[in-house]
Amino acid sequence: MLRWGLVFIAAGAVAFVAFMFHQNQWHREWTLLDEPLRVVAGRTVTDSFTVPANTTYEMNIYVQEKVPYADCLLGQGGYLEDRCARYGRVIDVAWALHGKDGSILRQGVSGGTCCSYTTDEHNNRVVYTKLDAFKLPSETAAHLELRYKRNLAQVTSLDPRIVVERTSEASESEAVAEAIAYMGITLLAGIGVVLLVIVALRRCVLMLKAKSVSPS
Repeated sequence: MLRWGLVFIAAGAVAFVAFMFHQNQWHREWTLLDEPLRVVAGRTVTDSFTVPANTTYEMNIYVQEKVPYADCLLGQGGYLEDRCARYGRVIDVAWALHGKDGSILRQGVSGGTCCSYTTDEHNNRVVYTKLDAFKLPSETAAHLELRYKRNLAQVTSLDPRIVVERTSEASESEAVAEAIAYMGITLLAGIGVVLLVIVALRRCVLMLKAKSVSPS
């Protein structure tokens, strides 16, 4: 039983190391790009990033929701048009996703018909607009070219950022897999610990019995 306890604990330790390695790789591929948007109008090129094959990513522009009309400044339409009538679109960006050879893989402009709200890693409320969702057939080194049609001084305090990240659907599936893996690792280690405790208790009982029958 002692051997099996050690085997289960060792298996849990190995699984934990593999799990942490996977998490490191996953988080590295989760957010491919996260850079602040420039304040002044003009053209800028982001750092290069590698897009894994056959994985859906989104390009989003995020701003912190420090003012109640932050979504209006993203240039949203649809059900926001009436509420945003007094606020003009500030973020007006044309973008192009280039491959390593300079070819244009995707392109478009900011300003959609809806918006999304969430919180960042510091639990700050943020609002974002999706520029595009894409999937590439093979691993590709890429970069974004951004052309700003106007200054962004009005939203500087809202920390505007351009982010390339996996879709929320991928996040949910990975979260479920992470929870299952964590429970499996905990179960392995738990079984090993229980077996070792049983062995220790048995030895204590045997020692007490031996003392009780020994001559005084």
